[in-house]
Amino acid sequence: MSGNLQAKYLGVPIVYESTFQFDPKILIPKFEELAKNPKFKNFGGASIGLELGDAGSTAFEETTELFPHNLPELKEFSDWVVKCAKEIFNEWGIPSEEPKINRSWVNKHSTGGWTNWHIHENVDLVLAAYVQAFPGSGDLYMVDPLENYWFGMRTTRNNVLPCTSKVPVVSNKVIFFAPFIRHATAKNQTSVDRWVISLNIMRD
Repeated sequence: MSGNLQAKYLGVPIVYESTFQFDPKILIPKFEELAKNPKFKNFGGASIGLELGDAGSTAFEETTELFPHNLPELKEFSDWVVKCAKEIFNEWGIPSEEPKINRSWVNKHSTGGWTNWHIHENVDLVLAAYVQAFPGSGDLYMVDPLENYWFGMRTTRNNVLPCTSKVPVVSNKVIFFAPFIRHATAKNQTSVDRWVISLNIMRD
């Protein structure tokens, strides 16, 4: 900011970014194999109005053995996630001895595929990890939780996408965020699939 202005924030951050080095050559074949499981018969098509266009997801399945974070190839990643979650919960003032990943799934977005607006209910922390995401494959959009208050202001923040911030995504980016943040993705404008691991995390 100019004029020696420095932003000051109330409360604690509700979105965190980091990176983790994934190996798409190993993981994507594993995800494709997972998607072929008969339990995911709708993979590759729109599902309950959430994954739209040319998209697929292994969400909406409760079988623990089919959660991708339980793959041996993601053991190091899962351990790292728990460590990061513990730090976030401590900063939020809700310390946890051992956070738990209680659910995970993979989303695939081919050309034109995208995820519709939603929140994550009854969880403490959400994560999106981009195993393969090239520029143009669809950034993440998040709605400011103060949206209703900004609507009472004479501001251009309400134009087009009300009070929405675009979070650029690339391969190996990992985003932790509060579950009450309404979010969606842009459409994949490339010819290369975007692969994302999503996790719900509980503090105990």
